[in-house]
Formats: sequence, C-alpha cells, structure tokens
Amino acid sequence: MISTNMTELSNMRMDEVICEYLGGGNLARKLNISHPAISKWNKIPAFRAYQISKFGDFTSEYIRPDLPKGFSKIFAAIEDTLELIDEDFSEYKVVITKEKKVGVTLEW
Repeated sequence: MISTNMTELSNMRMDEVICEYLGGGNLARKLNISHPAISKWNKIPAFRAYQISKFGDFTSEYIRPDLPKGFSKIFAAIEDTLELIDEDFSEYKVVITKEKKVGVTLEW
C-alpha cells in the first residue's frame, strides 16, 4: 500500500466530496457560494468542511484529516455564540493558527 500524507489525502477527499454532490456547481449551491470559489480550492477550507459535515454525508474530520481532531467544535461554538447575539456567521472569517489560537474577524 502506498503511503499518502494527510495533505494529499485532504486533496483526494475534496474530489470525493465534490463527486458526492454531483459536481462543484451543486456543492456551491448547497453552500450558498459561487462555483468559481470552489474551483480555486486545493483542499476544502476548514469552515467549508464544517458546513459540509452538517449535510450529514461526511464528518469534517474525514474531509480534512490534516487538521487537528475536533476542529469542527470550534466552528460549532462560534456559530452558537453568534446565534445568541443574532449575527450571520457567513460574514465572519475564522482563523485557526498552528499554535491553536483562534481569531474571529468581521469582513466587509
């Protein structure tokens, strides 16, 4: 068996996810983003992996095995917090560093 590093595995999983949803255009519609945005991905961004996991076909950890286990819990907690203050999560950018620091910024 050929050894595959986690980044390569994440790339392969992106292709698998896109195929599951019958192409990038369909996946883009489900995520409420543009198809060209998906075309720019080398691997599924962490937040998008979290969103896709909510559809129920894949876990976020399966989609992005290169990220720390449980990373989706960060997005869930942020989403819950923003819902409490009645804010739209899509307007925020979440940054997770390798030092496990989390930042949330508002993008205009």
